[in-house]
Amino acid sequence: MLKVQTTRKVSEQAFERAHRIARKEDIDRGGLYDSRSGAINIWCSPRDKPAGYGYEIRKGALNYPRDYIATITSRRNKPEKCTVRLELQVDPERGSTESLGRRAEPTNEELKWAREKLDNLVERGKKEEVMKEFLVCPFCGDKIETVAFIDFIRHISNHIDVVSVERGVEGNVIQLASGETLFPSDYVQKRVRK
Repeated sequence: MLKVQTTRKVSEQAFERAHRIARKEDIDRGGLYDSRSGAINIWCSPRDKPAGYGYEIRKGALNYPRDYIATITSRRNKPEKCTVRLELQVDPERGSTESLGRRAEPTNEELKWAREKLDNLVERGKKEEVMKEFLVCPFCGDKIETVAFIDFIRHISNHIDVVSVERGVEGNVIQLASGETLFPSDYVQKRVRK
């Protein structure tokens, strides 16, 4: 693993939110991240990859075609400061379709792409730190105060039959008996925390 000297100081809360975003955008859900351990692994896809990426991207044992590129690790500084130092590591043995003997050191484009993914996750984590999500019924406009998503589904069921709820990359996708589909953008609103 090649350690790249890209470090970012962020609050522990922002890093935890970046992990949460990475879990929502998991490779098993069509995303580019694997956040099952303390690190966040970054994968590329045929549509979202470093410029000039010279390796074939196959599905293999995964749900979607993906190729491993890099890992974001955290190093906690002094606990009282509640910050983490993020290190981006780019693997020269990345990829699943070429023999390791044919692999080259990461290119500047691969490093740049991986840094952009790191920056994007961190910035989105920081934004979520100041935003609070709440659920709004798209049928009556009521703000639904709930801890469990099933309570929101029960509320919607008062208006229309819910056929199914599936996890998507951005959150829960709700299929209605009318044939309509509700995406998180239809029922999740955000506001600045006070």
